[in-house]
Amino acid sequence: MLSRTQAHSRLDVPGPAESLLVLYVDDEHSNRELFVREVGDRFRVKAVGSADEALELMRQEPVSVLATDQRMPD
Repeated sequence: MLSRTQAHSRLDVPGPAESLLVLYVDDEHSNRELFVREVGDRFRVKAVGSADEALELMRQEPVSVLATDQRMPD
């Protein structure tokens, strides 16, 4: 198992990573908070709770990476 420091170093991205938008979609509020806390210091992150919210956000601005929960109610 990787230490937290090792895991973070593997996620380091050269260049303007803060310009990349990562969209995280999960109906569980605590999962969204955790994702933002762990990834938000290296990337611009937006976290939403539904597919409808995600689609609306993607209509408004380009998303570089989309990460989603596997099982969502909608």
